Amino acid sequence: MNQAHEQWLSMAENDLEFARLGLKHGYHSQACFLSQQAAEKALMRRVSPRI
Repeated sequence: MNQAHEQWLSMAENDLEFARLGLKHGYHSQACFLSQQAAEKALMRRVSPRI
């Protein structure tokens, strides 16, 4: 796996962790948004061209 794929995955993991924190503290809308962003970034890792 190349560096770009690792970056997409790292960003997805960061978004998901922050979403979990938001959910824990009652920030439901923000947690939903960040969860969706995490899913998109994880998908980008899978579909971005492999170099």
